[in-house]
Amino acid sequence: MVIPSLVLVLLVGVVGVAIARRLHQSVDWSGAGSRPTVVETPTERASPSPTATDRSPRRTVAPSSDPTPSASPSPADYHQVLGLGDSVTAGTNCGCTDFVTQLAGMLADQQDTDVSAVNRGVNGATAADLLSDLKNDDDLRSTVAQSDVIVVTIGANDLSPSLDTYQQNGSCSSSCYQSGIDQMGSDLDDLLGVIRQLRHGKATALLVTNYWNVFEDGSVGAKDDGGQDYLDWSDAITRAANTAICDAAASNSATCVDLYGPFKGDGSQDPTDLLADDGDHPNAAGTKLIAQVLDAQLERPTPHATTQ
Repeated sequence: MVIPSLVLVLLVGVVGVAIARRLHQSVDWSGAGSRPTVVETPTERASPSPTATDRSPRRTVAPSSDPTPSASPSPADYHQVLGLGDSVTAGTNCGCTDFVTQLAGMLADQQDTDVSAVNRGVNGATAADLLSDLKNDDDLRSTVAQSDVIVVTIGANDLSPSLDTYQQNGSCSSSCYQSGIDQMGSDLDDLLGVIRQLRHGKATALLVTNYWNVFEDGSVGAKDDGGQDYLDWSDAITRAANTAICDAAASNSATCVDLYGPFKGDGSQDPTDLLADDGDHPNAAGTKLIAQVLDAQLERPTPHATTQ
C-alpha cells in the first residue's frame, strides 16, 4: 500500500518540525556556539542582619507560619521605667538626674527605642505610705499597670523612731529596733504583692533595692551623730533592715538589688565620695552608680535564630 506509507512519512515529518520549533522557543540562544541560559525560579531569602549603623529594631525570629513573641522581658520589650520609694528615689540633694531617668536612658540607648521614665519617689515616704498610695491612688495604680520595669527603694524612713531613741539614749539594741524592721518588712511584702496584682501576670522586671545605710553615713554621719559608735550601730540596723527587704522581695518573686556592697564593700569602705553633703543621699556619682547596678540586674535577650 503506497498511499498509507506516504501519509505516515508526512505525519512523522510534521511532528518533528513542531517539536523543533517548541525547543527553539524554550532556549535563549545568546549567540553562535553559546550555551543556553537557565533561568531559576526566585526563592525567598532572609533579610541581611542589621549592621552597626542600622536603626531598625534588633529582634529577629526564625521563619514560622505563626510566630509567637516571647513573654520574657528583654531590652527590646522594656518601654517604661517606674521608680517608687523615698527621697533616694526622688533624687533629693544629688544635684543630678535621678537614677530612674538615667536607667531609662540606658535602656533606650541599648534598645535603640524610646523608653519613658516615671519617678514617684516622695521625700519622707515610708513603706506604709507607699502601700496606702498603691491601694488608693488611681493614677499611681494605672502607672504601675503600664510599667514593665519597676524599681522600689523604701524602708529607711520607717526606722526613724529607732534613730530618735539612739540619739536620746545613746543606744538602741536589736530589741529596740527589730519591731520596726518587722513592720517595715510586712508593709513592703504587702505593697510588692499589690504591684504584682496590678501587673496582672504580665512580664515585669521588679527590682527592690536595699540600702548602704538607712541613716547618715560616711564622714558626715561620724561627725554629726556620734563617731564610730554611731557608724557601727547604724551599720547593724542597716544590715538587719536589708535582710527584711530582701526577704520581702523574694516572697514576691522580685529581684533584691544590693546597694550595700557597691557603696561600702564588706562594710569597711567609706562611702563619703558617693554621698551628698548631707551624708544621707547619694550625690551625682552615687546616683550614677545606682543606675548602673540596676541596669546590670535586667535580663538581656537570648539571640534568636536567623536565616542566611
